[in-house]
Amino acid sequence: MNMRGDFDDMPPDDRFAPPEAYEADDRRLDTGKNDNTRHAPAIAASQWQRTVPLPRQWLYGHHLQRKMLTGTVSPGGIGKSSLTLVDALSMACGRRLLRHWVHRPKGLRVWYWCGEDPIDEISRRLEAACIHYDIADQDIGGRLFVDSGRDQPIKIAAQGERGVMVARPVVDALVAQMKEREIDVFYVDPFITCHDVPENDNQAMNAVIDAWRDVANQANAAIELIHHTNKAGGGDSINDARGASAFRDGIRAGRVLAPMALEEGAQLGLDPAEVTRIFRSMDGAKANMSLRSGASSWFRMESVRLENGTDEYPDGDSIGVCTAWTPPNAFEGITLNDLARVQSAIEARETPPAEKSTNYDWVGYVVAEVLGFDVGEPGSTQKNRTSDQARDRRRVSEMIATWQRSDALRTEPMLSKRDGREYRVIVVGEPAGADVAQMQPQSPHSSAEGVRSAE
Repeated sequence: MNMRGDFDDMPPDDRFAPPEAYEADDRRLDTGKNDNTRHAPAIAASQWQRTVPLPRQWLYGHHLQRKMLTGTVSPGGIGKSSLTLVDALSMACGRRLLRHWVHRPKGLRVWYWCGEDPIDEISRRLEAACIHYDIADQDIGGRLFVDSGRDQPIKIAAQGERGVMVARPVVDALVAQMKEREIDVFYVDPFITCHDVPENDNQAMNAVIDAWRDVANQANAAIELIHHTNKAGGGDSINDARGASAFRDGIRAGRVLAPMALEEGAQLGLDPAEVTRIFRSMDGAKANMSLRSGASSWFRMESVRLENGTDEYPDGDSIGVCTAWTPPNAFEGITLNDLARVQSAIEARETPPAEKSTNYDWVGYVVAEVLGFDVGEPGSTQKNRTSDQARDRRRVSEMIATWQRSDALRTEPMLSKRDGREYRVIVVGEPAGADVAQMQPQSPHSSAEGVRSAE
């Protein structure tokens, strides 16, 4: 479709830049023999000398940096906009609400632009977040600016007859407003709404990325582009970003969001309805300016009532708010005294318990009996265990593995009385009270030579 023709045929609309505002962004220099040949500008090499440069100007953890583009890549509907808005509130208030620290405790000046939702919907999400995090107007201090593309569209580039047309007046207006308001961070949510170029065209997308990089550089601000994943994306790589590679190549830092898988939730003993509220962020999925962590941060969507009911809609709204979430800890409430009790129970047995969880004499049954967990009956299968039993079984397994790594429990070979075959059993290692966390795992034969035989 000829986008330039579309512009010419559109009725007058003050919300959009006129067609002449879009300048061609043609990087190919003609070597042709016609009157329209473009001449290369003068280029001069700049001599470099050693100096001590200023440190990088991080604004929000190692995620947002002045004069740089950052990206968040996410499938729709899991909470990316709520995460972005809570990030924005965190920076405006100078408070650490989620995972990242705020560079300026007095707060940063943040401008959030959403190209999809009306301002009322954005305000509902922000109000719900303020209720949840107990944020007052004076905490924000007038440092948060919010606009909707429905009222104030931003089209930084479009496809024209001569290629990509960059709207230089839009770039200039953005820079001027950001300088006037002293904006530190600008959000574009979602990225696709700020341009009208083919997403899969690398040359076109390069022009869009260059335009935003120009804004970031001139305004001395960090810009984050919120982008969608492709249909096959699993949330494990920045390569899951939709469209051309120019997006992921152009940003300097990036994170990838993905929902928790039902299988992951089941292993943690979570109800499927609870699992749908939880998503993760692969932090540092791209990290040109800091070490790539590869770590995941977990978030949960918390439901918050606005208490905004009317006669027509008496129930009002319940809005999802992004909150930090930590997976259950297997050792919550477990003490060294509990470990000592487990060790005593193992030592009191005539035959050491088996290491394998499929064995009827699994050590996990000993641990569960001592600590009061329900891991199901010996010989039970996954199909006939309840979700609570599956959760306790996973927790007990994690405790056993940790105690083995710290040498509180050790593995040794034993011969079966029934058929003479060798299998692995669990015996007591370093007694509870010793600094088992600092002990290095020892050989399975360090406390006994050869192979035990069941009596």
